[in-house]
Amino acid sequence: VTGGAGFIGSHLVDKALELGAEKVICYDNLIGTNNSLHNLAHLRNDRRFKFVRGDIKNYHEIKQCVEESDIIFNEAASKLVVSLKDPTIDIQTNVVGNFNIAEILRKSESNARLIHASTGSVFGSNDKPFEETDPMNPSTVYGISKLAAEKYFLLYHRLYGIKATVLRYFHVFGPRQDF
Repeated sequence: VTGGAGFIGSHLVDKALELGAEKVICYDNLIGTNNSLHNLAHLRNDRRFKFVRGDIKNYHEIKQCVEESDIIFNEAASKLVVSLKDPTIDIQTNVVGNFNIAEILRKSESNARLIHASTGSVFGSNDKPFEETDPMNPSTVYGISKLAAEKYFLLYHRLYGIKATVLRYFHVFGPRQDF
C-alpha cells in the first residue's frame, strides 16, 4: 500500500490484514498532513505487517516493493493543498512517481494488480453530479496531475498488459482523517 500511513491507506492496510493477507507492506514517505506512524501503531506486533519509509518519486527505492507485490494499492499522492503551494512537488509525486510504478511493472516479471487511487478532481468543477461519461476538464494542477497518472496507467495496461484499475474517489471521510 503506497501512502499506507495516510488516512485511506492505513485503512487498506488494516483491511488486507483482516482479510488474511500473508504480508502487507506499507510504503510511505511520512510527508503529508495525515501520514503518520500513529495510524499504524496498532500493527507494530503483527508479523505480517512491514513498514518501509520511501518515496514513489525514487524509482530505485520503490522498485523492490513493487516487484515483490501481488496487489498494489496506490494511495501515495500529493494533495490538492500541496499543489496550490508547490506545484512542482505535485507533478513529481502524482506524475513522475506514478510513472515510476508503471515503468517498474512494465519492465519486471511482476504480474501484480495495480489499483490506483484517483480523484473526482479530474472532472474539474460543476454544479451537478458527475457521471463517468462526462468530459474530463481538470481545473487545478492536482486534477491535471492525477488525470495524467490515470492516463499513463491505462495506456500501460493497453500497450504492455500491466493489470491496472483506476478508482476515482469523491469526498472520502472517516476515522483518521485530517480535518
